[in-house]
Amino acid sequence: MNDRLPRPVLMLVLATLVTCSACAAPVDPAPVSLRKTTGTTRQAIVDGDDDDDDKAVVALLQGGKVYCTGVLITDSVVATAAHCVTQSPPEQIYFGSDPSTKKGTFIRVTTTRIHPQFDEDSLENDVAVVGLAETAPVAPLSIVTTEFDASFVGREIRLIGFGVTGPDAPNDLRKRSGTTSITSYTDDDFRFRPAPSQTCLGDSGGPALARVGDHEAVIGLTSSGDSNCITYGRDMRIGRYLPFLQGYAKAYSIPTGPSSVGSSGCSTSGGLPKRGSSAAAALLLALACAAIGRSCARRRSTT
Repeated sequence: MNDRLPRPVLMLVLATLVTCSACAAPVDPAPVSLRKTTGTTRQAIVDGDDDDDDKAVVALLQGGKVYCTGVLITDSVVATAAHCVTQSPPEQIYFGSDPSTKKGTFIRVTTTRIHPQFDEDSLENDVAVVGLAETAPVAPLSIVTTEFDASFVGREIRLIGFGVTGPDAPNDLRKRSGTTSITSYTDDDFRFRPAPSQTCLGDSGGPALARVGDHEAVIGLTSSGDSNCITYGRDMRIGRYLPFLQGYAKAYSIPTGPSSVGSSGCSTSGGLPKRGSSAAAALLLALACAAIGRSCARRRSTT
Protein backbone atom coordinates (compact mmCIF):
# COMPACT_ATOMS: atom_id res chain seq x y z
CA MET A 1 0.00 0.00 0.00
CA ASN A 2 1.35 3.37 -0.98
CA ASP A 3 1.19 6.40 1.30
CA ARG A 4 2.15 9.60 -0.49
CA LEU A 5 2.40 13.09 0.97
CA PRO A 6 2.51 16.29 -1.07
CA ARG A 7 5.84 17.88 -0.13
CA PRO A 8 5.91 21.15 -2.06
CA VAL A 9 2.55 22.14 -0.71
CA LEU A 10 3.56 21.15 2.83
CA MET A 11 6.80 23.09 2.72
CA LEU A 12 5.09 26.21 1.37
CA VAL A 13 2.48 26.01 4.12
CA LEU A 14 5.18 25.67 6.76
CA ALA A 15 7.07 28.61 5.35
CA THR A 16 3.92 30.72 5.31
CA LEU A 17 3.14 29.86 8.91
CA VAL A 18 6.60 30.88 10.02
CA THR A 19 6.30 34.17 8.19
CA CYS A 20 2.78 34.91 9.37
CA SER A 21 2.69 33.99 12.83
CA ALA A 22 22.93 12.53 0.92
CA CYS A 23 32.02 0.79 -0.40
CA ALA A 24 34.49 1.03 -2.54
CA ALA A 25 33.72 0.75 -6.22
CA PRO A 26 35.74 0.70 -9.41
CA VAL A 27 36.78 4.06 -10.74
CA ASP A 28 34.30 5.19 -13.38
CA PRO A 29 35.14 6.49 -16.82
CA ALA A 30 35.17 10.26 -16.96
CA PRO A 31 31.65 11.53 -16.22
CA VAL A 32 29.78 13.52 -18.82
CA SER A 33 30.00 17.26 -18.35
CA LEU A 34 27.29 19.51 -19.79
CA ARG A 35 29.44 22.53 -19.01
CA LYS A 36 29.73 25.18 -21.66
CA THR A 37 33.26 26.02 -22.71
CA THR A 38 32.67 29.75 -22.18
CA GLY A 39 32.68 29.42 -18.41
CA THR A 40 34.99 26.91 -17.51
CA THR A 41 10.26 15.04 -3.22
CA ARG A 42 11.40 17.51 -1.52
CA GLN A 43 13.43 16.27 1.31
CA ALA A 44 16.43 18.17 4.04
CA ILE A 45 19.50 16.34 5.11
CA VAL A 46 19.06 14.36 8.34
CA ASP A 47 22.25 13.76 10.34
CA GLY A 48 24.23 16.05 8.08
CA ASP A 49 26.24 19.24 8.46
CA ASP A 50 25.81 22.83 7.37
CA ASP A 51 27.32 23.21 3.92
CA ASP A 52 28.85 26.48 2.78
CA ASP A 53 30.60 24.83 -0.14
CA ASP A 54 29.11 22.81 -3.03
CA LYS A 55 28.43 26.01 -4.93
CA ALA A 56 26.61 24.25 -7.79
CA VAL A 57 23.85 22.98 -5.47
CA VAL A 58 21.02 25.49 -5.54
CA ALA A 59 17.65 26.24 -3.96
CA LEU A 60 14.38 26.63 -5.88
CA LEU A 61 12.33 29.59 -4.65
CA GLN A 62 8.71 30.70 -4.87
CA GLY A 63 7.77 34.03 -3.35
CA GLY A 64 11.30 34.20 -1.98
CA LYS A 65 10.90 30.92 -0.04
CA VAL A 66 12.82 27.66 -0.51
CA TYR A 67 10.75 24.67 -1.49
CA CYS A 68 13.09 22.35 -3.43
CA THR A 69 16.73 21.82 -4.37
CA GLY A 70 18.55 21.51 -7.68
CA VAL A 71 21.99 21.22 -9.20
CA LEU A 72 23.69 23.24 -11.92
CA ILE A 73 24.60 21.04 -14.92
CA THR A 74 25.56 23.73 -17.46
CA ASP A 75 26.35 27.40 -16.95
CA SER A 76 22.65 28.26 -17.38
CA VAL A 77 20.67 25.03 -16.77
CA VAL A 78 19.66 23.45 -13.44
CA ALA A 79 18.46 19.84 -13.05
CA THR A 80 15.85 19.07 -10.38
CA ALA A 81 12.93 16.73 -9.64
CA ALA A 82 9.92 16.91 -11.96
CA HIS A 83 7.53 17.02 -9.00
CA CYS A 84 9.22 20.28 -7.98
CA VAL A 85 8.16 21.88 -11.25
CA THR A 86 4.80 20.39 -12.29
CA GLN A 87 2.31 22.39 -10.21
CA SER A 88 4.54 25.16 -8.87
CA PRO A 89 7.51 26.07 -11.06
CA PRO A 90 10.26 28.07 -9.37
CA GLU A 91 10.47 31.82 -9.83
CA GLN A 92 14.12 32.11 -8.83
CA ILE A 93 17.20 29.98 -8.31
CA TYR A 94 19.42 30.78 -5.32
CA PHE A 95 23.17 30.30 -5.33
CA GLY A 96 24.54 30.35 -1.79
CA SER A 97 24.14 28.61 1.56
CA ASP A 98 21.25 30.35 3.34
CA PRO A 99 18.79 32.50 1.38
CA SER A 100 17.38 34.02 4.57
CA THR A 101 20.63 35.97 4.93
CA LYS A 102 20.18 37.52 1.47
CA LYS A 103 23.84 36.69 0.85
CA GLY A 104 24.38 34.97 -2.45
CA THR A 105 22.95 35.30 -5.92
CA PHE A 106 19.30 35.05 -6.96
CA ILE A 107 18.65 34.41 -10.66
CA ARG A 108 15.30 34.56 -12.37
CA VAL A 109 13.91 31.42 -14.06
CA THR A 110 12.87 31.74 -17.70
CA THR A 111 11.62 28.26 -18.62
CA THR A 112 11.20 24.77 -17.17
CA ARG A 113 10.78 21.40 -18.82
CA ILE A 114 9.52 18.16 -17.30
CA HIS A 115 10.52 14.73 -18.54
CA PRO A 116 7.77 13.71 -20.98
CA GLN A 117 7.29 10.35 -19.25
CA PHE A 118 7.09 11.70 -15.69
CA ASP A 119 4.31 10.01 -13.67
CA GLU A 120 3.04 12.04 -10.68
CA ASP A 121 1.63 8.95 -8.95
CA SER A 122 4.55 6.56 -9.24
CA LEU A 123 7.21 9.31 -9.50
CA GLU A 124 8.79 7.45 -12.38
CA ASN A 125 11.09 9.60 -14.50
CA ASP A 126 11.09 12.31 -11.80
CA VAL A 127 13.46 14.63 -13.63
CA ALA A 128 13.13 18.22 -14.87
CA VAL A 129 15.31 21.08 -16.04
CA VAL A 130 15.21 24.82 -15.37
CA GLY A 131 16.61 27.56 -17.60
CA LEU A 132 18.30 30.57 -16.00
CA ALA A 133 17.97 34.18 -17.15
CA GLU A 134 21.71 34.70 -16.89
CA THR A 135 24.93 32.78 -16.57
CA ALA A 136 25.42 31.14 -13.19
CA PRO A 137 28.13 32.60 -10.93
CA VAL A 138 29.67 29.16 -10.31
CA ALA A 139 30.85 26.19 -12.33
CA PRO A 140 28.44 23.30 -13.03
CA LEU A 141 28.93 19.69 -12.00
CA SER A 142 29.44 16.75 -14.33
CA ILE A 143 27.28 13.62 -14.44
CA VAL A 144 28.12 9.98 -13.79
CA THR A 145 27.00 7.92 -16.77
CA THR A 146 28.46 4.52 -15.91
CA GLU A 147 25.93 1.69 -15.91
CA PHE A 148 25.23 0.33 -12.44
CA ASP A 149 26.28 -3.17 -11.49
CA ALA A 150 26.60 -5.15 -8.24
CA SER A 151 29.65 -3.11 -7.24
CA PHE A 152 27.47 0.00 -6.79
CA VAL A 153 25.63 -1.54 -3.84
CA GLY A 154 27.42 -0.23 -0.77
CA ARG A 155 29.04 2.61 -2.66
CA GLU A 156 29.31 5.80 -0.60
CA ILE A 157 27.43 8.86 -1.81
CA ARG A 158 27.10 12.38 -0.48
CA LEU A 159 23.62 13.92 -0.20
CA ILE A 160 23.14 17.70 -0.48
CA GLY A 161 19.98 19.77 -0.15
CA PHE A 162 18.12 22.74 1.30
CA GLY A 163 15.51 21.73 3.86
CA VAL A 164 14.65 20.66 7.37
CA THR A 165 16.64 18.12 9.37
CA GLY A 166 13.56 16.02 10.21
CA PRO A 167 9.79 16.01 9.66
CA ASP A 168 9.20 17.83 12.96
CA ALA A 169 12.32 19.99 12.89
CA PRO A 170 12.23 23.80 12.70
CA ASN A 171 11.75 25.26 9.25
CA ASP A 172 15.43 26.18 8.97
CA LEU A 173 15.97 25.88 5.23
CA ARG A 174 19.65 26.15 4.39
CA LYS A 175 22.16 23.99 2.54
CA ARG A 176 23.32 20.84 4.32
CA SER A 177 25.17 17.68 3.31
CA GLY A 178 25.81 14.21 4.67
CA THR A 179 26.95 10.76 3.59
CA THR A 180 25.29 7.39 3.17
CA SER A 181 25.59 4.48 0.76
CA ILE A 182 23.54 2.86 -2.00
CA THR A 183 21.53 -0.17 -0.81
CA SER A 184 19.76 -1.20 -4.03
CA TYR A 185 19.03 -0.02 -7.55
CA THR A 186 16.76 -0.49 -10.57
CA ASP A 187 17.12 0.55 -14.17
CA ASP A 188 16.12 4.15 -13.39
CA ASP A 189 16.66 4.79 -9.67
CA PHE A 190 18.50 3.73 -6.53
CA ARG A 191 17.75 3.65 -2.81
CA PHE A 192 19.71 4.34 0.35
CA ARG A 193 19.16 4.24 4.11
CA PRO A 194 20.16 6.67 6.87
CA ALA A 195 23.73 5.48 7.29
CA PRO A 196 24.05 7.95 8.82
CA SER A 197 22.50 10.67 6.63
CA GLN A 198 19.13 10.76 4.92
CA THR A 199 17.10 13.14 2.77
CA CYS A 200 13.93 14.77 4.13
CA LEU A 201 11.44 17.60 3.49
CA GLY A 202 13.04 20.15 1.16
CA ASP A 203 15.80 18.10 -0.52
CA SER A 204 13.86 16.94 -3.56
CA GLY A 205 15.76 17.64 -6.75
CA GLY A 206 19.06 17.88 -4.92
CA PRO A 207 22.06 15.81 -5.99
CA ALA A 208 23.72 12.71 -4.67
CA LEU A 209 27.43 12.90 -5.47
CA ALA A 210 29.83 10.02 -5.96
CA ARG A 211 33.58 10.19 -6.19
CA VAL A 212 34.97 9.66 -9.68
CA GLY A 213 38.72 9.60 -9.65
CA ASP A 214 39.90 12.74 -7.90
CA HIS A 215 36.58 14.61 -7.91
CA GLU A 216 32.83 14.22 -7.30
CA ALA A 217 30.09 14.01 -9.93
CA VAL A 218 26.29 13.82 -9.84
CA ILE A 219 25.02 10.23 -9.65
CA GLY A 220 21.42 10.87 -8.52
CA LEU A 221 18.62 13.41 -8.05
CA THR A 222 16.52 13.18 -4.87
CA SER A 223 12.96 12.08 -5.64
CA SER A 224 11.20 10.48 -2.66
CA GLY A 225 11.43 8.48 0.58
CA ASP A 226 9.44 7.53 3.66
CA SER A 227 7.40 10.33 5.21
CA ASN A 228 9.31 10.25 8.51
CA CYS A 229 12.75 10.49 6.86
CA ILE A 230 14.05 7.52 8.85
CA THR A 231 13.72 4.44 6.64
CA TYR A 232 14.87 5.06 3.09
CA GLY A 233 15.44 7.60 0.37
CA ARG A 234 15.17 7.24 -3.38
CA ASP A 235 17.08 9.02 -6.13
CA MET A 236 16.75 9.02 -9.89
CA ARG A 237 19.83 7.76 -11.71
CA ILE A 238 20.60 10.98 -13.52
CA GLY A 239 22.87 9.35 -16.07
CA ARG A 240 19.89 7.44 -17.45
CA TYR A 241 18.31 10.77 -18.41
CA LEU A 242 21.21 12.22 -20.31
CA PRO A 243 19.38 12.42 -23.68
CA PHE A 244 16.62 14.50 -22.08
CA LEU A 245 19.11 16.78 -20.32
CA GLN A 246 21.24 17.16 -23.42
CA GLY A 247 18.24 17.96 -25.61
CA TYR A 248 17.21 20.87 -23.39
CA ALA A 249 20.76 22.15 -22.94
CA LYS A 250 21.42 22.13 -26.68
CA ALA A 251 18.26 24.15 -27.42
CA TYR A 252 18.52 26.62 -24.55
CA SER A 253 20.25 29.97 -24.62
CA ILE A 254 20.08 32.85 -22.17
CA PRO A 255 17.58 35.56 -23.14
CA THR A 256 18.99 38.77 -24.50
CA GLY A 257 18.54 42.10 -22.75
CA PRO A 258 18.83 42.98 -19.05
CA SER A 259 17.76 40.10 -16.86
CA SER A 260 20.13 39.98 -13.93
CA VAL A 261 19.02 39.37 -10.36
CA GLY A 262 21.34 40.74 -7.72
CA SER A 263 21.97 39.59 -4.19
CA SER A 264 18.83 41.44 -3.13
CA GLY A 265 16.76 38.93 -5.08
CA CYS A 266 15.11 41.63 -7.23
CA SER A 267 14.60 40.79 -10.90
CA THR A 268 14.95 43.61 -13.41
CA SER A 269 13.47 42.26 -16.64
CA GLY A 270 13.90 39.65 -19.31
CA GLY A 271 12.24 37.75 -22.12
CA LEU A 272 11.70 34.26 -23.39
CA PRO A 273 14.75 32.18 -24.22
CA LYS A 274 15.99 31.95 -27.75
CA ARG A 275 17.28 28.83 -29.40
CA GLY A 276 20.92 29.20 -30.22
CA SER A 277 23.85 27.22 -31.49
CA SER A 278 26.49 28.22 -28.92
CA ALA A 279 25.11 25.94 -26.19
CA ALA A 280 24.83 23.07 -28.66
CA ALA A 281 28.42 23.44 -29.82
CA ALA A 282 29.74 23.61 -26.26
CA LEU A 283 27.68 20.58 -25.26
CA LEU A 284 28.96 18.49 -28.14
CA LEU A 285 32.51 19.43 -27.27
CA ALA A 286 32.00 18.47 -23.62
CA LEU A 287 30.47 15.14 -24.62
CA ALA A 288 33.32 14.41 -26.98
CA CYS A 289 35.80 15.07 -24.20
CA ALA A 290 33.89 12.75 -21.88
CA ALA A 291 33.47 9.90 -24.34
CA ILE A 292 36.59 8.14 -22.97
CA GLY A 293 35.18 6.69 -20.45
CA ARG A 294 12.57 9.79 -10.11
CA SER A 295 8.63 15.22 -1.56
CA CYS A 296 8.12 18.91 -2.67
CA ALA A 297 5.27 17.21 -4.51
CA ARG A 298 5.41 13.76 -2.92
CA ARG A 299 7.40 11.20 -0.92
CA ARG A 300 6.50 7.55 -1.10
CA SER A 301 6.33 4.86 1.58
CA THR A 302 5.60 1.24 0.68
CA THR A 303 4.28 -1.15 3.32
